[in-house]
This record gives sequence, C-alpha cells and structure tokens, in this order.
Amino acid sequence: MLMSSRFILKPATAILAAAALCLLACGSDGPPAVRTGTPPYYWQSAKDAYAKGDFPKAIDWLDKITKLNKNEYSERAWAFRLLIGSGLITGYKELAENYEYGQRSSKDNPTPFIKKVTEYRGAASRMALQYGELYGEYDKSSPGPETVIDFPFPAAGTTSKPPQLGEIAQGRVPSEDAVAAAQSGMIARGVVLGICETAGAKDDAAKGRAAMQTLPLKIPRSAFELVMAKTLFAAAQLHNGKNQGNPAVQEFLVKQALKAMGSVTDTGKDTKELKANLDKELKDAVKRKG
Repeated sequence: MLMSSRFILKPATAILAAAALCLLACGSDGPPAVRTGTPPYYWQSAKDAYAKGDFPKAIDWLDKITKLNKNEYSERAWAFRLLIGSGLITGYKELAENYEYGQRSSKDNPTPFIKKVTEYRGAASRMALQYGELYGEYDKSSPGPETVIDFPFPAAGTTSKPPQLGEIAQGRVPSEDAVAAAQSGMIARGVVLGICETAGAKDDAAKGRAAMQTLPLKIPRSAFELVMAKTLFAAAQLHNGKNQGNPAVQEFLVKQALKAMGSVTDTGKDTKELKANLDKELKDAVKRKG
C-alpha cells in the first residue's frame, strides 16, 4: 500500500511543477525580459541610472551603445550622452566659480574654498577634453537631420541654484552635507539647462518638462548642435590663459565648437555673438601656443 501511494504522488507532483513553470513562462502579461549585453539592455540601464540621479553611471551605459555598430538606439544614445556630459561640465564649472567667490569673501579661512576650486575646475577641465573628443565621434556617426530625445525630464529637475551655493559664495565654510547637496544640485541643474535649451525652453524648467511630456521628442539637429557649440565654448574657456589651461586643448575645443556651428541655422543675435566669441577664443589659443 505504501509503495502504491509513493507512485501515485510522484506524477501528481510532476504535474504541479509543470503547471507552475507554465504559469511563469506564459502567464505574465508584461514585456519579455531584455537580454543582457544588448543595446536595449544598455539603454534601459542608462535610463534607470539617470532616474536615480547617477549621471556618471548613466554615461557608462550609454558609452556601451555609442561604441557599438550603428543600431536603433545609437542616435538616441548620442543625444542622451552628450546632454548629460554638457550638464556635468556646466555644473562643475559653475561650482568652481562659486567657490572662487567664496574664496575671495573668506579672507580669514580661504583654504577650504581653494581646495574645492581646484577639485571642481580640475574635474571640469578633464571632462572638457573628453567632451571634445566625444563630439568628434558623434559628428563622424553621420547623425540625421533630427535629434531624438527619448528620455524623461529629470524628476527633480530645476534651473534654480541650490540654496547652499549662496552661503558658499558669501564665504561661509559649508558642512559636508552642504557640499554634497550643492554638488548634486548644480550637476542636476546643468543637465536640466542643457535639456531645456535643446527643447527650446531656454532656462524655463516648467516649459522644458511640458515639451517632453510626449516622447520621443524630435527636434532639428541645428538646435542640438547649437547647445553643443555653447558647451564646447565653455569647455574651451576652462583651458584659456585665465585658468592656466592648455592652449592646444583650448584650440581643439574651439575648433570643435566651430564645427558644430556649421550645422546651426539660427542667425539671431546670440548666435552671432557666440560665433564672434569663438573667433576671439581661437585667436587667443593660437597666440598662446606661439
């Protein structure tokens, strides 16, 4: 009798196990799992990191896409990657400038401010050269007439500077928490500014968020290239004589900016002024090189 029970239970157990497997494989209404190591996997990973505010990690994932042969995610990845990079340069550059204001205001204890100026300006300067090289790769990728924005507006995105920055600029030595908050706030602000300008919203976060309610958002490549030119100009300034930078890098970045300007169709006052400033920056770089 015992032997009989054992043989009856085994088929029943097998049937239950098979049913469970069937439910797992067939019963879900969700999308199929994305295969690791593919462009869709890298793209989703980049968006997940971006949503958490981890911009360097998002860049790592996007770089994996842009280094592959051209695929359905390439153009979206280039726009995403370059706009995040633009925000990082803007954020670190402005952080250095505000700590420099603090250094001047804090005559009794300027050392903490000097350290931060060196740290942030050094970070921005290193990113500047990388950005120029990255833009060159993007330009060689044969981008189309439209730039595709297919990532959401930052959840906590704002164009306002974090409140801690005002105290820093006034020469008040910040706590570690204030330093961290100012850094994350300024980097996020830099990303928001680049996105807003690309979307035609300038420094209006509400307008930029509204423009990105429906994705993907397609914009003329000319508008995107203008943002790139402005970023490359700011990057070149990090290497000018005032910042004791490398004139060869300054020249390289200006030339990349002028290349971006070649795709810009806007003829407004600001664009003409940018072109004039780039010409002036190029002359300065050539003169410094000797």
